[in-house]
Amino acid sequence: MAQVTIPYPVLGQASFQQTDTWLQSFLLAGSDLPLKSYPYPVAPNTTIAQFQVVGLNAGGQLIPAVKGVTQAIGVASVPIVTAAGDSSESIPVYFSGCFNGNALVYDASYNTQAFQQAAFAGAPTPTTITVRWRPIQPQP
Repeated sequence: MAQVTIPYPVLGQASFQQTDTWLQSFLLAGSDLPLKSYPYPVAPNTTIAQFQVVGLNAGGQLIPAVKGVTQAIGVASVPIVTAAGDSSESIPVYFSGCFNGNALVYDASYNTQAFQQAAFAGAPTPTTITVRWRPIQPQP
């Protein structure tokens, strides 16, 4: 029987790497609204970050929401970058849920917490998103 060397510094204790910059930010801030998503097509030549607040262009394709220009309708569940002329990509978008405002990615036009909280006000049905703030937890 072969002898196996356990790659942990202390037997019986798991080991992991610690960094000084890690922060824990929970995406959800409550369960009072069910988390629901639906796939939407992404506009060509568009970059969307994970958990970015998104809206729809005139053609019904996803783009980052911009305050006063594009109504926010949801939160992108995954990041995506589309090429010019590529209209075949789609991603799931959360259209219902109670989200942590610290975890969402907003366009620079949402430059105050009040603007961020009101981003989904007036969104068309079925959007039912609430934004609340939870503190960011530093790694112990």
